Amino acid sequence: MTTEARPAVGVAAASREAPADVRGGAPLGYRLWRVRYGLVGAVIVLAVLSCAFLAPWLAPHDPYRGVVSQRLIPPAWEAKGSASNLLGTDQVGRDYLTRIIFGSRVSLAAGFLSTVLAALIGIPLGVTAGFFGGKWDGFVSFAVNVMLAFPGVLLALAVISMLGPSFLNLILVLGITSWPLYTRVVRTEVMSYREQEFTTAARGIGGTQGRIILRHIFPNLASTILVVSTLEVAHNILREAFLSFLGLGVQPPIPSWGGMLSEGRTYMLNLWWLAAFPGIAIFATTLGINLLGDSLRDFLDPHQTS
Repeated sequence: MTTEARPAVGVAAASREAPADVRGGAPLGYRLWRVRYGLVGAVIVLAVLSCAFLAPWLAPHDPYRGVVSQRLIPPAWEAKGSASNLLGTDQVGRDYLTRIIFGSRVSLAAGFLSTVLAALIGIPLGVTAGFFGGKWDGFVSFAVNVMLAFPGVLLALAVISMLGPSFLNLILVLGITSWPLYTRVVRTEVMSYREQEFTTAARGIGGTQGRIILRHIFPNLASTILVVSTLEVAHNILREAFLSFLGLGVQPPIPSWGGMLSEGRTYMLNLWWLAAFPGIAIFATTLGINLLGDSLRDFLDPHQTS
């Protein structure tokens, strides 16, 4: 009897000794190690967000006021630089650091708002198509394929050319051209959840279709939607900068990183800072968001082992 009890005691002891963070996938400590680069991304994103929200207090000058006699001053560490203009001035004498700080507002607002709009369109379509199937699923899938087959940049250029360049039109174009990604990802997830045991049990106890979607399926989509949204914000920031570079985004004199990059390309060979600083701002922001999004994906997926 004692001999038979030993294996059970051994199993119980092993269970007690097993790390509490092992839940059918990679240990929590290992997953935290994988997301260490996400801390770098989080710091960058937090810094850019702070610049955007605190711009009136952080900026040393008025972003719209230029002094012609102080135009094209180089950065402070260059010869003939000025300590009052750390990153120099632009072609009309406006402080470049101030313009960079205020430009973060446009880029982040365009990225976040267009992503929210795309999610509001794409997620309901993906959920309903994946859950109900049938002709509605076929129609939604066809619409997604059409949108993905058509170059999003060309569609954005065509729509803005017709409606006219403005911040509102920019948000609408970026949101409308981004929703297919949400629909395709969410539809695939919902189709897998639709046939699982918890959904079958919810139907068995008389749960309505709406209740099953809202209470049982949608909460399981939260992590996927969060990761996709994070990466899509970075994508839309780049697209906003591209459209502003072409003169189809936010119009001057409102500071925009893409617009500043476009203005600086004329002087790129001689006055490097006019193109370099807005380009660095775009690169750093998108890099930080991408690092954060990749780390969220690794952390929220307990089965990541490599």
